[in-house]
Amino acid sequence: MKGIGPSKNMVKPAGEWNRYSITVKGRSVKVIFNGEQIIDTSLDDITMKDRPNAGNIAFQDEALPVWYRNVRIKELK
Repeated sequence: MKGIGPSKNMVKPAGEWNRYSITVKGRSVKVIFNGEQIIDTSLDDITMKDRPNAGNIAFQDEALPVWYRNVRIKELK
């Protein structure tokens, strides 16, 4: 299944930390990457529309070395 790409490339140079804020509320998905909103969509509007509303959270690494820090998950009320 394929998702949606960012509206612009906000990636920092190698060796610098990137910061994401991902908010999923119902079927709405918003992504802020290094201070810029790059995705604002509904799961119903993309090819991943068959994904369930509940489930596991996973991290993707594209088979390359990757590091994560300060990962926080907060349930929305």
